[in-house]
Amino acid sequence: MTAFVKRMPAGIPGAITRPWETTAEPILILGPASATNAPQNYGCGVVVDASTGKARLPVAADTVIHGFLPRPFPGGAAQYNGVLGITPIDYDHVGDIMRKGYMSVLLGGSTAAAKQGRVYVRKANSSTGKPIGGVEAAPDLGTTTGVKTGTGNGTWTADGTTPVAPTAIEGVYTATFASTTSIVLTDPNGVVLQTVPIVASAGQTATLNDQIKGVVTQGSTPFAAGDTIAITVSFNTIRLGITSWFMGAAYTDTTYGAMTEIAFNI
Repeated sequence: MTAFVKRMPAGIPGAITRPWETTAEPILILGPASATNAPQNYGCGVVVDASTGKARLPVAADTVIHGFLPRPFPGGAAQYNGVLGITPIDYDHVGDIMRKGYMSVLLGGSTAAAKQGRVYVRKANSSTGKPIGGVEAAPDLGTTTGVKTGTGNGTWTADGTTPVAPTAIEGVYTATFASTTSIVLTDPNGVVLQTVPIVASAGQTATLNDQIKGVVTQGSTPFAAGDTIAITVSFNTIRLGITSWFMGAAYTDTTYGAMTEIAFNI
């Protein structure tokens, strides 16, 4: 009788797909499952915690992913009682972290993966189909919040459609009133992005639109020279480096969902 294989090796979440090209190291995994920032599934992006030395899920303050959790195959140590594809995380024994290599992962979000496309890992504001540590094919740039300092009582209103551009970086942007009628926008590194005029009377507006976008509106007390608006940009995803990418488009698996393969290199 002829047997047909219905699954390629890249179809299991967390499976290392090219072991000869992969570097993995032993590591303890933060647990139990109920612990804050504990990984819930294999194939997720993780951070090595500086305090505990254990692999944990990324948090909002993280800016890099240190590796991915490969699943044991087919069951690892004798203590494993799980089965192929659904073996639970083993918090009690030493696991592995893939520092570089190729892995099959679930694709989250609504954007399709493309060969050589950039890879993103979610670190904040999870939702259905977008778990923390999950892989996505598009950035979630988050939102901006503005804090005023000075005498003016005007407002900063982030754009409702594109408050953060793909070229933006995380950190605090500063809108400084160089005079009562001029605003200078600098990025978190202090680089001047643009200078825009504004009329010094109530209700007048100026639009900032370089890496971040929004409107400064004068209040009943206009902004004075030296007043500032600190605009914090917090991303919801971490963009992996330029040496990490998707190896191809995702395909839908009836058991696991949208599966794809990534190349990861720290």
